[in-house]
Amino acid sequence: DAAALADAYTELRTAEHRLQLVDLAPAHVLPTDAEALDRLAAAPPTAMAATKSLFYKLDMLSFLDGMSAGIVANADARATPEFRAGVERFMGRARE
Repeated sequence: DAAALADAYTELRTAEHRLQLVDLAPAHVLPTDAEALDRLAAAPPTAMAATKSLFYKLDMLSFLDGMSAGIVANADARATPEFRAGVERFMGRARE
């Protein structure tokens, strides 16, 4: 069926595009120094878990559904105690 073939082609091209984006990631994106890695390791576990969950979901979603999932994840993150504590720390530094 032509529609099924067209859908399969679109999915294949989307997957190929995502793979190419991974390959094109600049080397400087991930920290290599111990201090930066320690900061990542000290990140709130709920934030890290939410980020990983969103990344896993995005693999199976269309662009629009992925955007919607990102919006929901952002709203959920802003409702956590860790987010509020981070904003308070930031505001304290901004006043200094």
